[in-house]
Amino acid sequence: MRMSLDFKIIFFTACIALYVSGVAYFYFEHFVRVATDFGSDQSPYQALILHLHGMVGLVFLSLFGYLWATHIRPGLRGRARKTSGLTMLVAVLVLCLTVPGLYYLGSEKLRAIFSNLHTYLGLAAIVPFVVHYVKRARRVASAS
Repeated sequence: MRMSLDFKIIFFTACIALYVSGVAYFYFEHFVRVATDFGSDQSPYQALILHLHGMVGLVFLSLFGYLWATHIRPGLRGRARKTSGLTMLVAVLVLCLTVPGLYYLGSEKLRAIFSNLHTYLGLAAIVPFVVHYVKRARRVASAS
């Protein structure tokens, strides 16, 4: 269930780009306002960051499909790092399932719920990833 180095580089780059663009969007959404002739408004970079986040998300999904076939499914049969792996899997699935709600729900109340769930789960998603990776590093170090 080891990933090739080439895939790791591409996948981790996509993960980092997805996380950084999400954090950047959160920052611009909540902390950056620009003065206009009509008062305070969003930064013009905010929409660009959101589009970038969406495009990187699509790249991530295609890479995740490969990861599912080569790493996740075989890993579900084993015991090593199963809790952190399942936590990450559930987080990714919930993040993916909340995206359509962000775009297509008509109710502002429901859209706000989906938005908060997507935002805060996305911000916290780095924790199970780090735990999963650190457990692997410890196992590799102890085997040496």
